Amino acid sequence: MLQRIQSVFLLLACLACILTFFFPFAEFFSDLGYYRFTLTGFKHISPEPVAVFSWFFAFPLCLLNSVLIVMTGYILSLYKNRVRQLKLLRISVFINIILVGLIFYYAHSLIEQKLGLSPVYTKSIGIYFPLVSIIFQILANRSIRKDEMLVRSADRLR
Repeated sequence: MLQRIQSVFLLLACLACILTFFFPFAEFFSDLGYYRFTLTGFKHISPEPVAVFSWFFAFPLCLLNSVLIVMTGYILSLYKNRVRQLKLLRISVFINIILVGLIFYYAHSLIEQKLGLSPVYTKSIGIYFPLVSIIFQILANRSIRKDEMLVRSADRLR
């Protein structure tokens, strides 16, 4: 299973989705303090982190990322059924694009409107993990299609 390059790409995409839980997306600075926007919420960073928004604020982001982790792992296990892998991988890429859109919508629209702060992405590497995941999923999609075309051409020769 892992001898195929698309399996490595899918494993790296899954790893990028897992790392999204641990790194912040953006940071916000103001006179009142320092805020951090992560997958689990938007918090005021102090000795004891205080949640600015309710727990439901980041719930869609956590849910989409969890679905991506499970879905990518499931796609990885479907190495014998390339057609189903392709279909599910397209859905996974679409969900990942929705996740990236929601992250930027939250950072720019919701947080800026409520607090009047603009995001700083320079120290936040978490914003890149969903994009890296999309790239690895697209590379896996391309490799799976190449394998499927190779198998179909071999079937045609028989």
